[in-house]
Amino acid sequence: MRAPGVAAHPERVPLRIGLLQVPELLADVVRSAFGPGVAEFEDLTDAATVRDPATGHGHDAVIAGVAGAWEPEVLRLKSSHPGLIVLGLRHDARQTWLYELVPHPRPLGELGTDELRAAVLTGAPPL
Repeated sequence: MRAPGVAAHPERVPLRIGLLQVPELLADVVRSAFGPGVAEFEDLTDAATVRDPATGHGHDAVIAGVAGAWEPEVLRLKSSHPGLIVLGLRHDARQTWLYELVPHPRPLGELGTDELRAAVLTGAPPL
């Protein structure tokens, strides 16, 4: 089984990288960034074809062609596969994003009933 985020595997097994909606010319550039035997690439038709790395037979990373950072399909992909490395690559290759699920604890100080209620209400999704 592969460890998430590991660039070189001790077993020397090639990385499994899915290319999701990456234009062909850009996909060729991405493929050329990895030496022979380092990565195997699969062109993915949509996010539903991504295999979870936790299965042991899934993708290690997905590079998605995006118009901008907030592509809903890519955001859903990362949230549904938290162990997967997900990069968004703008179609003109001028910007790339790494998608992460990062806990972000915020200190609230001493907590009384008013502060507790406010924290829950401001952290709750809108109705």
